[in-house]
Parts: sequence; structure tokens; C-alpha cells
Amino acid sequence: MKDDQNYDWLWFRCSIMGCGAGPLRVRRHPYQAGKWSVGFTDSPLWAISGPVPRCPTCGSELERLASGGSARAAA
Repeated sequence: MKDDQNYDWLWFRCSIMGCGAGPLRVRRHPYQAGKWSVGFTDSPLWAISGPVPRCPTCGSELERLASGGSARAAA
């Protein structure tokens, strides 16, 4: 069994304001090296190739959200 720590979900959003994709759950693809699993909260996942995860809607870079899927950090 693989180490689950390497596959924890992180939360991102698209860096392009006009796209508005987010929040997106992102993690390294557990079975395909060099790919990312990317998807909306309740949607199927896309397998995105590349060194960094990209927006499944427009292909732009993603911005990481604060933990928990919120853009605001706890004070």
C-alpha cells in the first residue's frame, strides 16, 4: 500500500480572474507519474500532465488557497 501522505488533497483556484474555476482539489496522481488529479468538489477528476497543476477549464496556472479550501487564512 502506498503512503497516503503523498496524496493528500490541496485546494487551489485558477489564477485567471475571468475563468473563475475554483475551489479545485488537487493532488499528485496516485498511479500516473508526472500527472495531477484535479477536480471541482463534486465532479469527476481530470488527469493533468506537467510539473505543476493547471486549470482544467482554461489551462492556466493555479493559485493555492489557504488550508480547508478557504481563501482566508485564520487570524
